[in-house]
Amino acid sequence: IDFDELVLKYHELGEEGHDLEPYRDLLEDAKNHGAQLHAGFLPRKYARMLLKEGEEKTLKAASQWLPANVDLEGSDFHYNVFESFLSGRSLYTRHNQDEDTSTPS
Repeated sequence: IDFDELVLKYHELGEEGHDLEPYRDLLEDAKNHGAQLHAGFLPRKYARMLLKEGEEKTLKAASQWLPANVDLEGSDFHYNVFESFLSGRSLYTRHNQDEDTSTPS
């Protein structure tokens, strides 16, 4: 489908209402190079459900939208990217709260 059809489908099926126009050039360029879209915005209802009710119930509720055997484990890099978005910390600044900063004795 083309970008305009994507936007129509997104607004028919989605609940978030994000403005996709800023992504037009990126998505059209990716499509022209043979890339396929395999992800989207996580609806807030599933994000809330995941936090409150856990993976099993959320995966069951969202199963119509997900491929089989979904792995919710993110990498350290993935966590770092999103934590930097939320905190405003530069992505290139190393930060790990679990890291022991004490000097060995």
